[in-house]
Amino acid sequence: MKLTKENQQEAAVLLSEKSSMFKDCSPASLALIVSKLELFQFAKGEKFLEQGDISEYMYLMSEGEVLRYREESGVEHQVDISPGGNEQAPIKPASPPRTLQNRTVDSSSSSSVSTGRIVKQVDPNQHLATINSMHYLRGDPAYSSAVCTSTICKAYALSQSQFMDTLSTRPPLAAEIITSLQKEVREQKNALRTPFLELKHRKDINIPAVSVAAAIESYYRSALNAMLNARLLGTKAALFPNMHVQVPARVVYINGFKGMRAFLDRNVRPEEYTYPSVVRATVAVGPGFLMNPISS
Repeated sequence: MKLTKENQQEAAVLLSEKSSMFKDCSPASLALIVSKLELFQFAKGEKFLEQGDISEYMYLMSEGEVLRYREESGVEHQVDISPGGNEQAPIKPASPPRTLQNRTVDSSSSSSVSTGRIVKQVDPNQHLATINSMHYLRGDPAYSSAVCTSTICKAYALSQSQFMDTLSTRPPLAAEIITSLQKEVREQKNALRTPFLELKHRKDINIPAVSVAAAIESYYRSALNAMLNARLLGTKAALFPNMHVQVPARVVYINGFKGMRAFLDRNVRPEEYTYPSVVRATVAVGPGFLMNPISS
């Protein structure tokens, strides 16, 4: 069904801002893709994607909350979850893939882009609006199932056949999609490539803020230790004994630890030594060992 002008504008924004596949496409390419979209509407509890089924559609969520899950070895694992999902809607049997054209289609919606929410467990900053975009290019089996968990869900859908026809009629689109995906892969790779011992910490410390945090920590540590001792040993003790000693000691310990680590990060270059891994490990654990007498 033909989309309204408001629908077309919303879909173009979603494609350019919330889809890792199309975020670098030109306005002309986006307009061509938008012209191929259909608008579907799903009720609460309706499953519109079934794991293992042949992927025929990519979904671009416009409104509503969606739960995605994948079954492995008889156990269901959540891929995407809606916020606060303490009470999930009952999951209804999925309709056959070929019956999507018979679902309720709403061509009058002009809801704001911000109303669509799909919240990933891993990283809320990822592009979250598209579902099944990576598996329907060749009609591969769907990676996970998807079910609407809000009162209503609306999604723009692009069929696999329409998408392949669009690629054949506009060759530059393929290069634009590859560029978009290359950037996405590069960003993820760069964000996850630093080994733990090679992580760089802040080279300056905010002493007043650290001191206040350390002072507050000394109080709840003292109270927690007193309650644990009372529970384990059956002997009650004061919650905050000798705080005139505990607070300054904790402040000195935390500031000393952070300051020493910052000093070592600034002045020690492990790659200049014969055994850089040993140096990195020493720099990581050294401040804790040196400041341990104060902590005790």
